[in-house]
Amino acid sequence: MSAIIEVRGVTKRFGGITALSDASIDVPEQGVLGLIGPNGAGKTTLFNVISGHLRADRGTVTFRGQRIERRRASRLARLGMARSWQDVGVLPGLTVLDNVLIGRRTRHSEYPIWGLVRWRAARAEERQARWQALEALHRVGLADDIASAQVDDLAFAEQKLVAMARLLVAEPKVLLLDEPASGLDTDSVDRLLRVIGSIAGAGVPVLLVEHNLAVVRKVADRAVFMSNGRVVAVDTPDNLVRRDDLIELYFGSRWTT
Repeated sequence: MSAIIEVRGVTKRFGGITALSDASIDVPEQGVLGLIGPNGAGKTTLFNVISGHLRADRGTVTFRGQRIERRRASRLARLGMARSWQDVGVLPGLTVLDNVLIGRRTRHSEYPIWGLVRWRAARAEERQARWQALEALHRVGLADDIASAQVDDLAFAEQKLVAMARLLVAEPKVLLLDEPASGLDTDSVDRLLRVIGSIAGAGVPVLLVEHNLAVVRKVADRAVFMSNGRVVAVDTPDNLVRRDDLIELYFGSRWTT
């Protein structure tokens, strides 16, 4: 299967600490790829290099055939790379709909004069943006009547879904999710994983960093195991957690699956 993101030989140092050492991965054009490993393995550093929030010292990153390792995160977002953060990231004081609309990439957003010169087209664009925001809320399982609610009034699990809808309204070509299940109870995790599976099933590939191995086993088609800044193994999640050497790296002891 071809890759939408190709990482080759990426190394990143912070002073005397090597956070990534010659790391290479492929993110397939379909499905969900998990990025797992013990604390300090380099998962988040690699995630930040891919998404343009850190610049590697060495190596290349290709997105849809373009070299991107020197491009800013804002530019990558316009190219179709949508990335979440560990905190929920909603903006208090705004409605659910307004929170989702923040993620909308309009063709004319870089040209403020557009709204003055072509006000009819601008109003049509506004209606289209609203429709797409409501559609994104539907895709994550939230109903129309929640759109006008204050995002502060929502439960944490629903705020996570609002943040997911905000990513979708940007019409991403790939989703990068940073520990999406953190802070959720079991039922909310299952709900979120159904959403992620639906997104991937609709043709948007997903790369996720997740500390919870059970979550990765439920949602990911394949996983990359990292340790000490290196890629150690790539396989299905079930196969990876059956390897005693990897489980000892992860937990420091044997673990029964």
